[in-house]
Parts: sequence; C-alpha cells; structure tokens
Amino acid sequence: MTDIKELMLLTQTSINAAIEEAFKIGFEAGKKTGGREAAQGFKSRLASLFDEDVSAPSASTEINSLFTNSADSADTSETERATPGTVKPAILGVVAKANHGISTKDIARATNFKYNSVRGTLWTLHKEGAIEKNENGKWVAAPPIHKEAKQAELDDYEAARNAAKDQPPEGGNENSGSSEESAA
Repeated sequence: MTDIKELMLLTQTSINAAIEEAFKIGFEAGKKTGGREAAQGFKSRLASLFDEDVSAPSASTEINSLFTNSADSADTSETERATPGTVKPAILGVVAKANHGISTKDIARATNFKYNSVRGTLWTLHKEGAIEKNENGKWVAAPPIHKEAKQAELDDYEAARNAAKDQPPEGGNENSGSSEESAA
C-alpha cells in the first residue's frame, strides 16, 4: 500500500515540476515576444515622426506618447479586435473629417486600428465609392454624386446578374419548355 502512495507522491512531484518548467518557458517566450512587439511599436512611432504628413506640434505630442507607459492607461490592448461593424464607420468618419485628405498611416494612428486592417477597409470603401484619393494621394470622402453613380453601377450589375440567372443556357433545345407547357 505504501508503494502506491509513494508512487503517487512521486508522480505528483514530477507533474508539478513539469508544470512549473512549462510556465517558466512560456513566461520567458511571452516576455521576448512582448519586447519585440514593444520595440516594433516604438520604431513605428519613431518613423512616423519623420513622415512629411506630421506637423511640428503633433510631432511633440507623438514624442511624449512614445514615453508614456501604456500600462498606466486603460487595460485595452492595441491588438484587441474591434467590435464587428465599427471599423468601416470609424474609418469613414475620420476620412470625412479630414478636409484636405488623410494618409493611411494617419488613419491607422487616429483609429488605433492595425495598419493592414485600415488598408483593407479603405480599399473596400473605395470600391464601394464612399472614398477616393485626391491629387496628393490622400483619402477623401467621395462627393455624393460619385456615390450615387457607383451605387447605380452596382445596381445595374446586380440586375444583369439576376437576369442572366433567369435565362436558359445557350444552345438549349427550343422545345424543352417547362414541364407545365409539355403537360398541356
């Protein structure tokens, strides 16, 4: 009987040691990943200071934000996903407020969305005719007439697509009407 108890105690000790070792390894890996992400974020912010779109007053604000401890702020992470249905309206709102246009990088900064997510959403909004690029290559809200024309184009496309679905395939037999006609 004591052999089983000793075996169970030895097994429990081994399991605890393995769990503790796995925790240490996971913690160190997380620490390294966090360090790399923090360094990348710092580099990105630093690079944005030298972007020609950034004016001097906002550059000083950016410099101050580089050295602000994010742990002191709210517990929201930059890597959290946005609530579905909020990304397009938020980006569209930022673009609409920019009178002389706004760059993709500035939209990402203003919304705290990931740069690639912003790029994809901008492409979708552009395809829908809601936004366009101005002569400086910055995003601006499309004039309402462009939106209406784009919507009319999409409506025409859908109508043609639906009409094509209703047409019999070409080369079909003219006598192959519906089953109701052949029953008559």
